[in-house]
Amino acid sequence: MSFGETPAILAQGLTKRYGRRRGVENVSFGVELGQICGLLGPIGAGKTTTMRMLVGLSRSDRGVASLLGTPSQLAAEVLARVGVLIDGPAFVPHLSDRRNLEQLWRAGGPRGPQPALATRLATGLAVQVAAMAVVLAITYAILLHRDPAA
Repeated sequence: MSFGETPAILAQGLTKRYGRRRGVENVSFGVELGQICGLLGPIGAGKTTTMRMLVGLSRSDRGVASLLGTPSQLAAEVLARVGVLIDGPAFVPHLSDRRNLEQLWRAGGPRGPQPALATRLATGLAVQVAAMAVVLAITYAILLHRDPAA
């Protein structure tokens, strides 16, 4: 990163505890626009918790997270420029996979795939792949995805 540049993603000393259990301890990293970054570790290492803190879905106990120079918090305007697939491809938890994909398509405007795509999908991997296709069809400055192998 060049001096004076604001990283696209910045985590500084992120810490999250669940009672006495540490979820994330003092995580720090920066990612420039155009870079690909992977969080690696065993199940329970805190990868998803870190991603949730980056987009404001979970509050850190300590540390700072920012996206495109804006502090991370739920409903921050910067999130309009961030594609997020962390806990599954859903906008609304009580809607079906098909309805969520239709909502995602509408949010993407005319560049996204046609809603008919959702009628041919099964659940699970096919839904994640379709959701990724929709997210990639929308121009985002940052894309966060929990399971890129899906």
